[in-house]
This record gives sequence, C-alpha cells and structure tokens, in this order.
Amino acid sequence: MPLTLVVPATASAQQAALTLLYSALPEFQREQQLADTLAAVRRNELSLDNLVTALDGNHVVGSVLAVLRPGGAAFLWPPAVRAGGSADEISTALLTCVTSRMDAQGAQFTQCLVEPDDLATRQALERGGVPYATDLVLLNRSLGQDSFPPLPSGITCERYTEHLHDDFAQLVERTYAGTLDCPVLARVRGGEDSLTAHRATGQFVPDAWRLYRQSGREIGVLILAEHPDRDAWEVAYLGVVPEARGAGLGRALLQDGLAYASASRRSTIEIAVDAANTPALRLYHALGFGDVKRFAVHLRVKS
Repeated sequence: MPLTLVVPATASAQQAALTLLYSALPEFQREQQLADTLAAVRRNELSLDNLVTALDGNHVVGSVLAVLRPGGAAFLWPPAVRAGGSADEISTALLTCVTSRMDAQGAQFTQCLVEPDDLATRQALERGGVPYATDLVLLNRSLGQDSFPPLPSGITCERYTEHLHDDFAQLVERTYAGTLDCPVLARVRGGEDSLTAHRATGQFVPDAWRLYRQSGREIGVLILAEHPDRDAWEVAYLGVVPEARGAGLGRALLQDGLAYASASRRSTIEIAVDAANTPALRLYHALGFGDVKRFAVHLRVKS
C-alpha cells in the first residue's frame, strides 16, 4: 500500500504520532515529554498543525514535528520512523513535506538541534534537505553576590520603550555585519524579525533590553530574557557595531547585564553561542560562564 502523509486530526492520532516521535527518549523522559507537549497544546502554547505522520494503511510508520515561531523561525523535532527497509525514504518524505509547509507559512529558516554523536539523525536530516550549519555551545554561570564595575565613562544606557523600537531594530541589524554567530542567519533575518523572536523568548522585560551609546553614537545592544520557570535569565542577544569592536565594549555591556540580572535574585544566567565564535567564548569564559552542553545545528534556509 502506498505511503500517505497526513496531519493527524484527532487527539488519539496526535498522541500516537507523538509517542512514535519521542520513542528514542528514555522511558521516563519520553512520558514526561509527551505529557508536557499535550499540556502545552491544551494551554494553546503549542500548535500541532505541522505534526506530519506517515501512514502505511492505518499504521503510523513515521512522524515529524515543526513549530513555527515569531520572527520567521521554525524549530524542528527530527523524524522518527519505525525500523524497516524503507526507513530512509520515509524520513526524507516527512522532512520534505514539513519543510515545504514551513516555507508556505512564512518561515525564513528551519533549524534542528541534535546531539553531535547522533549520526543516524544527522544523516537523515542531510538527506531531507536540512544540512549541518555549525555547533552551538550552551553556557551558564551562577548569579550570586558578585559585584560588577559600572559602565565606562562616556557610555550611556537606554532601556527599551516603544518609542525606541526602531532604534533597537536598526542597531541589531548593524551589529550583524561581520558577525561570527551563525552568519547564515544574519543574511536572512533583519533586525525587526530578530526583535520579534527575542520578544517571544522567555518573559519580556523592557528594562532588560538595553541600547548603549558612546559620546552620543550607538555602539551596542544587549537583550536579556527572563525564564521564571527555570529561575534563570538568558542572554538572548549581545552585539557591538563593527566600528566599535576590539575596545572591550562587549565585556562592559555584558557586565552591565550581569549586574542587572544579579540584582533580580535569579539563580543563574544562560547563553548559547556559535562554537566558531572564539572571541565570544573567550569573553564568556573569562566572566565565569562554563560550558553545559553542545549541539549540532542543522539549518535549512528558505530559498
């Protein structure tokens, strides 16, 4: 019987597809992931409109999930396929289908984070048109009673307001020039889309979005997102304009953010950085961040 690709319409069909999708996880983690996903769907925090299943007759033989996010990003849970002679073909068909759906729904890029040594999944993503882009390093540090120096003389900080929105968007876009943090995304995502994505990350706190000037000229931006569920802050974005780089301003801006986050009484602060961004990693390590986890990033950019 020919393979059929469908988006499950009933709760029972969705649960069957998700059960297969999470089948590679350890049992307890699999059950928790399924429960968390269904709870998020009930709260309207997650859509299963792009949960695609492969059917052989009435049997679910494969599934994949993509979630469209604000700012033109789509996040992909890689396909899971029941063992069999046509597993490669099924996973490729699922990925082709779901990434085409993302294109049609306005996603500028679709990304998937994978354990670096999960070669089977990574090969499936390559075959399905979601190639490897870079490695991503997750870091964190505690927020204790550390003290941080004030901003250097001549540097001022402005918090986000709607009146400053365009200034933030334009400055973020300027800091993309020559970036070492996944440069391919800088070529497809503008400042406005970036702000939309950051606003949907964690809890939006306007005071934690900061625009910096030196002698009246815009030099950099720092965006922090709060995650109360994890008792943590996240450095969602840190950027310095090209003409101001190399003078220690990245350190000054990050220390300003660390001082703000420390005063909030949250326990930790997190950041994710391209493994190829050696200067950024050197800065974060120097300020007490430690490596937590590493992912391989597979990324498909819309044509």
